[in-house]
Amino acid sequence: MQWMLEKKENEKIELLTFLREQLTADISVKTVGEALGWSKYLTITVAHQLAEDLMTIYDDEEEPLLSVQQDDKMLHMPMSRHVNTDAVMLVYLRESLYWTFIKEAFFDNGQHNPQY
Repeated sequence: MQWMLEKKENEKIELLTFLREQLTADISVKTVGEALGWSKYLTITVAHQLAEDLMTIYDDEEEPLLSVQQDDKMLHMPMSRHVNTDAVMLVYLRESLYWTFIKEAFFDNGQHNPQY
């Protein structure tokens, strides 16, 4: 289903998946960038966007699920909090243009077209 997501959302899912696989809460931006083959700028940008999305999706007042710390040099994802990667992907999928198109085509009953 990832093919239905925009490039930006795929990058966020890729980052989230990578961070969830780590055995530590803190990881350097440089390490993430090298592992994913991304530039420092792309890594920081995607991390900030993902952090905002996680705040919106999980909508709670506890410690943020992802934060960029120490002047954009470290990413922090607390080990005590669980983030479901599939649930985040489904939120992105629900907002994608591909999903909207497929849903419209699947549930189309032909009544809006006078030829049928």
